[in-house]
Amino acid sequence: LGIALKAIGKYDEAVPFFKKLIEENEHHTSARYQLGRLYMRTNKFDLAKEQLKEVLNFDPHNKNASEMLDYIFDDHEF
Repeated sequence: LGIALKAIGKYDEAVPFFKKLIEENEHHTSARYQLGRLYMRTNKFDLAKEQLKEVLNFDPHNKNASEMLDYIFDDHEF
């Protein structure tokens, strides 16, 4: 349901679904990645960085999370 809500632009409504997955399994890198993307879409870059760093903590070779984190640091670091 979180992915479906995200797909139709209901980002704030999708967040709790991914948080619940992470609560059930803190190593759920897919949920963390999706949550990071949602936070980026809503300009919550600090929260996005937090989730993407956790993805890389559990999966250091996750290219998508690494690229997204680079984007945040390159474009949204003050």
